[in-house]
Amino acid sequence: MKLIDSSCWVDYYHPDGDSRIQTAVAEAFESDEAAICGVIRIEILGYIARQAEYDAASEDFSGMHNLPITNSEFDTAVAIGRALRAKGASVPATDLLIAAAAINNNAVLLHCDRHFLMIAKYSALKQKAFLK
Repeated sequence: MKLIDSSCWVDYYHPDGDSRIQTAVAEAFESDEAAICGVIRIEILGYIARQAEYDAASEDFSGMHNLPITNSEFDTAVAIGRALRAKGASVPATDLLIAAAAINNNAVLLHCDRHFLMIAKYSALKQKAFLK
């Protein structure tokens, strides 16, 4: 399973987006490994103004695996947040929840966000970064 972060969706949908990301997302779709969670759904669909773009993304998302955000993911996010804070670092709560969804579902997180590198350093997060 590959949980695709919002930082990758931006490039995937942009005509001039990073081809590495576009290929990775397309391969995840083709292999039926593409996944999303509620936080990512909000981060993307909640901010699309044009109806045609919303419809296209919404259709893509409806054909993907949906990783749940339950009390278990909140507990995992809290534990990661505390571990980071003990090391003098912090990341947004949304990133903690996304990472927890990936960890608890044994998914690889595809992303372009340095916060997830820090999370992976202090947790069981499996990730693939497409940093620029």
